[in-house]
Amino acid sequence: MNTRVFAVAGLGLVAAFVVAAQERVDRPAASWPALPYWLPSAALPAERAETPAGPDEAVEPVALHALPLVAIPPCRLLDTEAEGRPALLRGESLEIAVLERCGVPATAQALSVRLEAVESTRDGALVLGGAGTAAGDGGRVRLDPATADAVTGIVPLDESGRLVIVSAATSSRAVLDVNGYYAAESAVRSLNALAGDVTLQAGESIAITSEGNTVTIAVKADERPGVDRPESPARPQVRSVLQVQPSRSITGLPPARAMAPPSSSMYVAGALGLPDTTALGAGVLTLGGDRFLHNYGTRADAGNTFVGENAGNLTTEGADNTAIGYQSLGSNTLGNGNTATGRASLYSNSTGWQNTATGSYGLHSNTTGYQNTASGISSLYANTTGHENTASGSYSLRSNATGCENTAVGSRSLFSNTTGSENTATGRGSLSSNTTGCENTATGWRSLYSNTIGSVNTASDPSDPASRRARFGCGESSSRRS
Repeated sequence: MNTRVFAVAGLGLVAAFVVAAQERVDRPAASWPALPYWLPSAALPAERAETPAGPDEAVEPVALHALPLVAIPPCRLLDTEAEGRPALLRGESLEIAVLERCGVPATAQALSVRLEAVESTRDGALVLGGAGTAAGDGGRVRLDPATADAVTGIVPLDESGRLVIVSAATSSRAVLDVNGYYAAESAVRSLNALAGDVTLQAGESIAITSEGNTVTIAVKADERPGVDRPESPARPQVRSVLQVQPSRSITGLPPARAMAPPSSSMYVAGALGLPDTTALGAGVLTLGGDRFLHNYGTRADAGNTFVGENAGNLTTEGADNTAIGYQSLGSNTLGNGNTATGRASLYSNSTGWQNTATGSYGLHSNTTGYQNTASGISSLYANTTGHENTASGSYSLRSNATGCENTAVGSRSLFSNTTGSENTATGRGSLSSNTTGCENTATGWRSLYSNTIGSVNTASDPSDPASRRARFGCGESSSRRS
């Protein structure tokens, strides 16, 4: 009695598994993510792929064309049970004619597919590829039922547009769906709101030429309607040229400078035009995904120029600012007339105006300070609200925060000054320890070096001139010898 119960229960579980698998296959094909482009592996010669160029060998550009995905509604290409053969046995293969089925045109070169194994014995794999390639070295999709029920991928078609599926399992029912194909674009799809196939024609002022994979559209500047630009030695005729090249090499460059796969490139001969930068990112040239060149400003005549990774920003209302270098003037909001040259120079500036920073981290912390001049790495680095300071030399006035009208010339001069004002230090290390002292004048190497809070002091180089000359290998002056 118990044996019968277990037998009936076992049969019930098997029946439930078969029904569940049948329901999974019989439901409409669902879509899946597919790559937007596919690069035919045959586009790269085998000898080029297997043999890298030597260090002194010039690498010639190779035209490799990525084909775009054309999406179609998910469609079933094959169900072996529907073909009258419920299962593929080990070693058996089945060819599948694809073209003109499920919306796949004759121009298709590859398919985005999903291969599923149903009721497989899980002791071997299913391999899908172009006819003649599934068991070879061509593009393949391989499914091992022991590790997954289904797999997606891209599979190329053979010259006749066929696929072949090969079974290495004892028995397996195969289901194959397609949701897109890859084919070369043969026509312009849209141009200035026009739809369908659009034909471009040359005219009196427009020339369209093609050579290989390059299409060139050229416009003579002096032939544009309503523009009178006579040619002269000072103003020669200018031809604006756009070259579009769907390849991985740069036309016109020697092989040693050509970009090797897998980079793609566009070569522009002549002028490249960009619109004024907007807050949405139009008119921005990027480098590695970061802003690199733009001129954002809320005013039409803002006159801003930003060059360098994340230099400037896309929110500033300031005008007449120039920033060159990584993150220079990166936080500017209302500041006008600032010039920052060097990594993170004037980085924190918000409303400060007419500041000039030359050198990495110059005036880095300045927020509202104005009319400061910093020349040298980290000069006036900590300045926040101090104004009308002049620092020339690496780390000069490095610690100044709110001090005003200081002048420091020489490396580390007035280095520790924080709030002191109206100090003048000329020479390396002069007034280096001054913090809050005011109206001091120090001239010469390390003069007034130890002064911290003293004010209204005047000092020249305290060291002995003879010992100084000896330290630097200098002789006596001609006036002393006479």
